[in-house]
Amino acid sequence: MKKIVVVTILSAILLWCIGIHSNATDAALGSFSSLNGPIKYDKEGLSGYSEIAKETALKLQLNEKDMIMSPAGTTGDINTSYGAKINLRQNSEIQLGYYNLRVKQGGAWINYKPTKKDGTMIFKVDTPVGTIGVKGTEFAVCMSGENTVAIQVREGVVGFEGKNGAGEIDITAGSILLFDEKKNVREIIKVEEGVDIFEKLASLDVGVTVEQIIEALGKKTENKDKKVVPSGETGNGTTENPWKQLKKK
Repeated sequence: MKKIVVVTILSAILLWCIGIHSNATDAALGSFSSLNGPIKYDKEGLSGYSEIAKETALKLQLNEKDMIMSPAGTTGDINTSYGAKINLRQNSEIQLGYYNLRVKQGGAWINYKPTKKDGTMIFKVDTPVGTIGVKGTEFAVCMSGENTVAIQVREGVVGFEGKNGAGEIDITAGSILLFDEKKNVREIIKVEEGVDIFEKLASLDVGVTVEQIIEALGKKTENKDKKVVPSGETGNGTTENPWKQLKKK
């Protein structure tokens, strides 16, 4: 009799624990608050992409590891349960996570302000060329091809560490980092308040140099090595100018 009681109690505890785990797993990471067109959606990155109409996508409960691809013309806003706001640009591919975001191609404006103000980097953005550690800020990130990332910070500070061993560097408010992993080019430039990197670079063709990008921003550089930025392969079958595609609303 005692054995039956013990087994029953243990079973009840096990079911209770499973229930807690299930609730935590089922809790939505976030959802779209706005969207102007269809998206491609891969639940947890396991089933492959399928096209989702705007009306259906707006009802989606987004979860960890979900992958989203925004085709040409589609932009949208994602509100997360942990406070990050993600303004997804067109021709982009991202993967969602708790306190992290993976940008495979294209880009987004991200606004994240943690409740704790101790400077801890608890939110990260991973790109093919490096990782961005966020202390609380508003910033933009754009992957151009496989080797180049551009990061603009409007508020706060982010830390970027290249995967090629280039070392960590802080990007402060009012600055833009241009990093080309393949050519080993790293430039930080200061810009005025209100400057939008997507708007400034919208008129450039693919295959431009870092110097040309800086000139488009109305700046000068002391870098004498004329390194060429990769051609802007978007990762979704097009070779259009990624800066132009990702022009912010």
